[in-house]
Order: sequence, then C-alpha cells, then structure tokens
Amino acid sequence: MNPRKKHLIIGSTAAAVGAALLLVGCVAVAPSAISAFSKPAGIVNAAPTPETTSTVPPSPKAGFVDTSPGAPKVKRAGEKAAGDRIGAPTSTLSTPAVYANGISLAPSKFSRGTITSRGTGIITGAPFIVFQLTLQNGSQATVDVSQVVVTLKYGAKDIAAAPLYDDVTAQDFAGSIAAGQSQTATYAFQIPKNVTSANLYVDVNGNLLPAHFDGTLPNG
Repeated sequence: MNPRKKHLIIGSTAAAVGAALLLVGCVAVAPSAISAFSKPAGIVNAAPTPETTSTVPPSPKAGFVDTSPGAPKVKRAGEKAAGDRIGAPTSTLSTPAVYANGISLAPSKFSRGTITSRGTGIITGAPFIVFQLTLQNGSQATVDVSQVVVTLKYGAKDIAAAPLYDDVTAQDFAGSIAAGQSQTATYAFQIPKNVTSANLYVDVNGNLLPAHFDGTLPNG
C-alpha cells in the first residue's frame, strides 16, 4: 500500500474514534455525577434529616415573633375598606362581642393542658390553653366563616401565641352560617402557665372588623 494512503486511513480512523468518544461523552454524564458545587443557589435537599423530638422545657417566650400591635392584618379578595366594615366594642374574655348588625362572638370553656405528643416539630411538655368560640348570626344575611383568623396575644410585648393542633380536638369555623343559626369552633394555643391575661382577636371576614377580647384568662 502506498505509505501516504496508509497514513491518511489511520488519521481518518483516529478522527472518527475521537468524534465517537466525544459524542458518547455528551450523553453519558448522569445528573448524579454533577458536583453539588455546580447546583444553582436556592435548591433545597428534598429529603432533609428528620428532627429529633424536643423534650426541652418550653420557654416563656415561646411563640411567633410577632410584636405588631392589635389584630394581624388579614388580606382577603373582595374585602371592604376598613371604614366600611362593621365593628363591635371590645369585650372581656367571658362575655360576647356583639356587632351592630346582630352578629355575636362568644369565647367559652377555657381549659389548660400540657402537650404529651412526640414527633417532629412538637414541643413535648409545652403548656397550652384551649377554648371554644361560638358565632351566633343575629343578622339578616348569611355570614361567611370560611376564612376566620383567630389570634391570641400575651405579655408586655403582645407576643402572638403559636396555634396548636396536637393533643386537642381543634376545629376551625367552616363554610357559612345562615341567618338565625350558630356555629362553634375550638382553638388551642401554646401559652406559658404563668400567663393569666391576654388579648384575643377574631377576624371573621372582609365585612367585619376583628372582634377584640381582653382581660383575665379563665382557669389561669
């Protein structure tokens, strides 16, 4: 064979093999082989290590870091401006708050307990308070109670207590209440045993201003 032709054939074969290797290299890199350092910022591990159950005694300051004064600002679609919403005078924790249109809210059956459940996010041993809220619709229209927001604040800094759904049979308001009818819901919050007074805010819907209850907590 002509030496020059042999050289060309060998060169062509090497180029073809190189191209094939390059092609294989383009499709053979699996996602798992990508270095963690090359992942975009903000990607969170989809399987984090579970937290261990906490048995540390609860801090008196446990709760949401919310020191804003008064009721939380709740935004709802189609809500009325604050000046157009119906209000109710501030009431005590043992008497109903009555709106100008006949709707009333009454807290009752306060009791205290200690969390005994164990699991991720549960503060075993934390004290709590549970109570009922009854809305009596004395107005002439149906009342929407599908987005009721209940907030319990305590202490000199008006700390918002963390809501509790373990160890209690908590049940939110739901649906709507026809004229002349009533509905009762149950709420629970983690709150230190030494707290004997608090402010309770109940934001029913975008037509009513939040009801405000304050004073001594029963069963304190």
